[in-house]
Amino acid sequence: MKKYFLFVLCSLPLACAVPVPPTGGPPDQKPPTVLETIPANGMTHFTGRDIEFVFDEPVDLRSFTSAFSISPDVSGTPIISGSGRRIRVRLPEDPRPETTYIISLETTLRDVHNVVLERPITLAFSTGAVIDAAKMSGLVVKYLDGTPLSAIDVFAYAADDSTSLSLPPLYRTQTGKSGEFRFEHVAARDYFVVAVSDRNRNRKRDVGEAIGISPVHYLTADTLGTAPTQPWIMANFDTEPLVLERVRAVSTQDLELRFSKPLDVNVNVSTPFSTVNGTNLAVYDSLDVKVSDLEVYFKETKSRVLFARSSVLTPGSYRVKGTVAVADSSQNAASQIASSFVVASNTPAAIGPAFSRWMPDSSVVTTALPRTIWPTEVFGFRTDRPVADARYSATLRDTSGTTLTVHFSKEDATFFVFDKTTDFSFNQPFFLDINQKDFGGLDSLVTGFFQFATDRQLGSLSFVAKTEPDRSSRNLIVEGFDASNKSVLLFKNVISGGNHVVIDKLPGGKRLFLRVIWSSKTRWFPGQLSPWLPADPLTWIDVKEPIRARWETALPDTVSFDQRPRPSERK
Repeated sequence: MKKYFLFVLCSLPLACAVPVPPTGGPPDQKPPTVLETIPANGMTHFTGRDIEFVFDEPVDLRSFTSAFSISPDVSGTPIISGSGRRIRVRLPEDPRPETTYIISLETTLRDVHNVVLERPITLAFSTGAVIDAAKMSGLVVKYLDGTPLSAIDVFAYAADDSTSLSLPPLYRTQTGKSGEFRFEHVAARDYFVVAVSDRNRNRKRDVGEAIGISPVHYLTADTLGTAPTQPWIMANFDTEPLVLERVRAVSTQDLELRFSKPLDVNVNVSTPFSTVNGTNLAVYDSLDVKVSDLEVYFKETKSRVLFARSSVLTPGSYRVKGTVAVADSSQNAASQIASSFVVASNTPAAIGPAFSRWMPDSSVVTTALPRTIWPTEVFGFRTDRPVADARYSATLRDTSGTTLTVHFSKEDATFFVFDKTTDFSFNQPFFLDINQKDFGGLDSLVTGFFQFATDRQLGSLSFVAKTEPDRSSRNLIVEGFDASNKSVLLFKNVISGGNHVVIDKLPGGKRLFLRVIWSSKTRWFPGQLSPWLPADPLTWIDVKEPIRARWETALPDTVSFDQRPRPSERK
């Protein structure tokens, strides 16, 4: 039975010579172009082992060596030689009879001025009378905002190998700058197609490498090569467990817990570190006697480190045991924890907590201009270490000098959320004074100037999403971001039982970028390889007009999950 293999394929640009600018002219910004190949593209009845490329300008031989691939596989390593504009390849064995071969140069190929290819270059020839003519295509995008991803490897496997992907792919290509990939000269049949961020260039998917699951179970190669309506969405399919690597005493009360991967935490929201949610950590001495419970906290976003505060520990050997409710960005949860540590005689004493930041973390606070707090934001402050009091009091001053005591509710060990249940009307700007001495810190005052948004400053957004009636049990998940900074999540709405979306109390004048997900869960599911499950339908909306205060902004078109983004929307 004949076997057909491919690594990278696209169309081969064969062109006339390009004039080279004279010495001292403008810098070279044009990628190299193939002028001639032996065998010629599309040649049949090819014999021999020698392949030759002639370029319009000198290319870097080392990059050519890493960019070159051929399928079907050949036994041994091709010998690559030459320099400048002419490169020769000697195959280690004679090509198989009656077989279509694809020779490919990946986008890592560069000229001597370090200008790389914009898309792969491929050459197809056959040792028989015909060349396979079927095609496949698709689009690979980033989960965050739907932007195209270039230089992503795309593997095509035989449909019956899709359960393990243990064998080499039958064909392989790369995405170009537009994020699009295209297989050409493949055998007409069904394939299981996966996008992979193949960082180590071993032409297979390794643990930890981002991957995009095909939106259709099998992609059919035919003479048209029509792409599916949904793109391949890249996500990190990390299935490795989250492991505690070490525990270190940074003070006589504070422990540093370092994990194997970054943690899925957010300084703008309360953390899940409570006994109710599954955190139950304690310190035990060398006789396995419980010494102290631990209160868990963190200091950074997406850090590998958590901290835990205990009662005062004397010098000696200890062990941390229990569970902690934390996971990595792929939602791999930490397992049961058991790790030893030592408190040395010179370990510094713990210091009291200090004010860390006003929340939300993106807020810019001065005492000259009030910072507007929007309904989509959680308002409060964080400390750098745990504060014991369940509630914390502060002083509110209006602009006329009138003062009253207000409270912050303790959400977690270091997060305090402002409580608006006071006699103050909050229809005018106000100052907040926090004395760090009151919660065990330094005797110093922290002051912020704020203004809660009024209804006159707020607007709303509405749209209709096109969904399938027989899958109405799914949720519409709408995540709203600041269009000028898509890392800032302004809101997340989970809407059940309908496809008409209205989001109220949005900041007037703010331009939004939306990520809309259709899922049976409350967060996006990226799909899985085996058994195959597609990613949740997902689309991205760049809302062109800012939200108008006291107005409902309605999107003009129905939001569809069955339409590939137009090129203008992928820029």
